[in-house]
Amino acid sequence: MVRKKENWQKPPRDWLKINIDASMISDFSKAGFALVIRNCTRGFMGAMAFSAVARDVMQAEAMILLKALQWIKDQNIQRVIVEGDNLSVINGCNGTLVSVPWEDHSLMLECQQVFSGLSQCVVSFERQDHNLAADLLAKHAIRSIRMQSWWESPPNIISEIFSREGNHIAPVSV
Repeated sequence: MVRKKENWQKPPRDWLKINIDASMISDFSKAGFALVIRNCTRGFMGAMAFSAVARDVMQAEAMILLKALQWIKDQNIQRVIVEGDNLSVINGCNGTLVSVPWEDHSLMLECQQVFSGLSQCVVSFERQDHNLAADLLAKHAIRSIRMQSWWESPPNIISEIFSREGNHIAPVSV
């Protein structure tokens, strides 16, 4: 078995980073969604995972982006970077809908609307191998039937990734 090296990059000082991902089982409409929050010292701040129905991976990736943006808005969080590994969805949120299927335009417009109302928020693309914790948690979430959140320590399914990186658990001050 070949192990992927985690290349996650920490955010600037006093910023948070939320890595998002969605995963689907081919030929099924059930998707797993995850977001993982870390601070500028690489410390775990929280995670959320759930499953839901999605038409395809593009729609699923847009759904988790919208969920993350709505959560940032609801929590009034500033100085946050949201990273996802679907370039079309990230570009769609940043205003370029060219590579987004027409079926997802309304979802992307909703992402754009929420994003435009956030202060000091960046939505950017990052390769999947730089997003292993969210990727693994999304794959795990496909089997889940409810929303789960973790705030004090990472869930067991991703704790090894944090251990390999030498990360610690950060005090919660979100």
